[in-house]
Amino acid sequence: MVLFYCVQFFAKVVNMTVISKINNVVNFGNVNNFEKNNSISKTNVQAQNFSGTQEYTKVPVETYKAYFNILKEETKNNKPLITKLLTGNGNDNDICPSPKDISKLYDAFKNLLEQSKDENFWTNLPKKILKTGMIDKVYDTVDKFKAPFGKDAKLIFVALGNPANADEAAKALGLGSNITYCCATSPHEIKNAINNAGGNLDKIQVMISSKSGSTFESNETYKFLLNEFENHYKQKGLSDEETKQEVAKHFLCLTDKNPSAKLKKEAIERGYATVDCIDNLASGFGDLAYDMPLLAYAGLKKDEMVKMVKTSENWNNYLLKSSDEKIPFIDKLLNKNGLDNVKKACFILINSNNLADNDAIKLALFDHEAAKEGAKKEQFIFHDTTLDLSSTIAQLYRESLRKVNLELNTYPRCAHSGLQSAIDRTLSNQPINNITNISTFGKDKPDSAYQLEAAHITNAANEGHWQKLIQLKLDDKRNGVTPEALAAYLTLKSHVAYYKNQFENDGALDIYKMPYVNGYKKIREELVATDKKD
Repeated sequence: MVLFYCVQFFAKVVNMTVISKINNVVNFGNVNNFEKNNSISKTNVQAQNFSGTQEYTKVPVETYKAYFNILKEETKNNKPLITKLLTGNGNDNDICPSPKDISKLYDAFKNLLEQSKDENFWTNLPKKILKTGMIDKVYDTVDKFKAPFGKDAKLIFVALGNPANADEAAKALGLGSNITYCCATSPHEIKNAINNAGGNLDKIQVMISSKSGSTFESNETYKFLLNEFENHYKQKGLSDEETKQEVAKHFLCLTDKNPSAKLKKEAIERGYATVDCIDNLASGFGDLAYDMPLLAYAGLKKDEMVKMVKTSENWNNYLLKSSDEKIPFIDKLLNKNGLDNVKKACFILINSNNLADNDAIKLALFDHEAAKEGAKKEQFIFHDTTLDLSSTIAQLYRESLRKVNLELNTYPRCAHSGLQSAIDRTLSNQPINNITNISTFGKDKPDSAYQLEAAHITNAANEGHWQKLIQLKLDDKRNGVTPEALAAYLTLKSHVAYYKNQFENDGALDIYKMPYVNGYKKIREELVATDKKD
């Protein structure tokens, strides 16, 4: 439908950086092909069929050096996040989505624009945070919560689902050494978490993140921890009222603002500190709001949190960039037959910057094309141990998108405990993978680290796998990525998930609801009811 736009749109990719000079860049289409034939040829990027057993296939040194340069070239770049696309077999390929897919993409983009007019939609979360003054409220509450315990206090963090992934965000920022995650249903697990947090209940605090307050696992953890603290103070000889007052200092709840909500009601009755959740927030798309209290406790400065939220707002604006008044005119052109009308529509699209540099669309389209060429198994490889967002990605891909063929690996440990079955094409059942390499860049990162990553990427490319590279900028001041880089990635992955749903499920899948979770909850409740009758 808008095939010419597709050609021009992806031609920009190969001109982004020096990677256009080497042979591992995806070239999405050739303008001359379209001008001559009104069609695009698609090179088959299926990997060669391997037979027998081989330890590795030797590749030209130039190929390895090219990947090394790709990884390192952004060292002095001021952008917080860089995305690049790498081919499956190291050749320069002509890949272009079909007119049907481009039409679907354009409709999806317009639909996302329309949904974003709702102030409660997830793309408006940063604006809502800034508008409601949530940052000041959270930091004031957390500061008061921490004050009686001093700098050497430890935190046990209780959460499930996407709110639980806040500890990955803290670790990615180089924070979180004072945090122990715990969501358990047995007393020995609780005692182990207390020991991991230092073992001294006088110096341990608890943060519970549960919007509904009805999550069984979080409630059980809370009950066990409450019992530990109550026994601790009673053993000191305190009265029931004194114990209640002391225990209250140890708990902070992130939950629904409705006073009748289960956890909110409990917090009010017991005098716990509370942070109100934002209304109408789909958990898988609400990272900033759920992460904020934990990041504040972990030591992220308020001005850095402001930068995170503003960066997310800027990335949402960039990924939704459009000229709304031109869309009706484009629609009219595309509904007419003829190459000239398509060209005109595409020219307007490109020059109004609607979609031309949209990283979310590029990544989602790449995944779609990879799947059509046989790379249906998706794999995320985290090349930096501090930047392990496995649970965050699993939440979005396995829960929201219901992905079955998904593998998550953190190198270097997983390189020696699964690399063979994850990458090796000599295995009879090994499909072509679509690999997302998550890495970092920064002036203090040594060449040896880039070299190792380049070796892994080269090896996977030599096995015929499709690959993408997403690099987050390292923070010179601490051992993690910058707040802006993390915010950019958390925003980007939500937009990518939206477009992936359009391509993989025609947008029919409700990515905001988790029916299986409700299923096991119902079964548990029925079992409990049966036990009571017996």
